[in-house]
Amino acid sequence: MRLFIARHGRAEDTSPGGDTTRCLTRTGERELELMAARLREVGCTPDLIVHSPLVRTSQTAELFQRGLGVGELLSSERLKPGASPSVVIAELEGLAEFQSVMLVGHAPDVSIWSYKFIAHEPERQLRFEPGTVAGFEFSGGISEKAAQLRCFITPRELGGF
Repeated sequence: MRLFIARHGRAEDTSPGGDTTRCLTRTGERELELMAARLREVGCTPDLIVHSPLVRTSQTAELFQRGLGVGELLSSERLKPGASPSVVIAELEGLAEFQSVMLVGHAPDVSIWSYKFIAHEPERQLRFEPGTVAGFEFSGGISEKAAQLRCFITPRELGGF
C-alpha cells in the first residue's frame, strides 16, 4: 500500500464553536491548492482520502479531493486529535482493498504516526507544518517500522505563504 499522511492546512486560531469548528484560512486553502497541484504532477493520487471529523481536516480533504481528482472521502472518528499509531494501523487494515490512501490529521499526531511507520522512535518525529504531506510505501502489511519514506513536501517548498 502507498500511504500519504497530511496535516490539515493553516486554520483559524480560534472559533466561536471551539476547536472542532476551526476553519481553514484563505492562505491555508491556497497552500493546499498548490500542494494538490504538485502531488498530481508527480502522480501521487490516492484512491481514498480519510480525514478526522473536525472542520479543518474535512476542508483539507475536500480541497485535496478536488485538486487530485479523488472520488472517495471518508470521515473517521479514529483520526480525531490524539489518535495513536495503533488506532491508525487498525483504520488502515480495514482499508486493505485500496492501493493508495491519504490520511488527513492533526499535529503532533501526523508526526508520531509517520515516525512510527519508518523508525519506531517517537522522539525523532518528522516536523509537519500545516499542509505538509509525507508519502510512504509499505512492502508488506501495515505495521510499525514497515514503511519507506518516499516523499516529504511542505507548502514552503512550493512557494507557500
